Amino acid sequence: MSKLKDFLKELGSNSQLLESYKESPEKTMQKYGLSEKETAAVHNLDMDKIRELAGDECDYLVIVHNISEHKM
Repeated sequence: MSKLKDFLKELGSNSQLLESYKESPEKTMQKYGLSEKETAAVHNLDMDKIRELAGDECDYLVIVHNISEHKM
């Protein structure tokens, strides 16, 4: 199973991981063991790349993102 898929699933069910991710997304993903490609895909909200890296069997995705970073 993909490490990214594991991370995204756990992010939706582990409040400590979620809080850590909200405080420091990059550091949390690195500490979890995600590769640079996986971290970049999540950081850039590249859904196609996330699906590719997480695997076709990934039934759902949870991504917490700070929208203020995008100046919308």
